[in-house]
Amino acid sequence: MIPVASKDLSAYTQSADSRREKKQNTERSGNRIEHIVAAGESFWTIGRRYDVGIRELAAWNGMAPRDTLSIGQKLVVWTRQTTPAKPIASNGKTRKLNYTVRRGDSLYLIAIRFRITIGDLVRWNKIDETKILRPGQKLTMYVDVTAQSG
Repeated sequence: MIPVASKDLSAYTQSADSRREKKQNTERSGNRIEHIVAAGESFWTIGRRYDVGIRELAAWNGMAPRDTLSIGQKLVVWTRQTTPAKPIASNGKTRKLNYTVRRGDSLYLIAIRFRITIGDLVRWNKIDETKILRPGQKLTMYVDVTAQSG
C-alpha cells in the first residue's frame, strides 16, 4: 500500500511542520504546557504525568497515538486544571507552603508528595518544567491540607 493525498497537491499550501505547529497553537480550555520528550517517554507516560488521554495528547499535536516520539520533540499538553495562579483559601483548608528542593527531587515527585499537579507547580513558580531543579531552590505551593493525610 502506498499512501496518497486525498486532495490535489495544490490544496496543500503549508508544510507538515507548519500544519503541526498550527494545530499545537490552537487555543483550548485549560492550561497550555510545552513538554519536551525525554528518553523512554511515550504518549502513555506523558498522558499519565499530566492526567490527560493519549488520544487527546496525540490530537493536540497533529499525531496519531501510535506515532513514534523523538527525544527533544516538543509536545503541547492542555491540562484540565483551571484554578487561579494563587488560590485564596476562604475555607481555611488551603495553605501557602514554601518548599526547599532537595537532592533527587523532581517536579513529578514533589507534585505526588503534596498531591498537587505539575502544572500548578510550574504556574505558581513561573518555571520551565523542562529545566532541572537544583537543591536549595525555593518553591511556593498552595496545598489543600485536608488532602495530605491518608
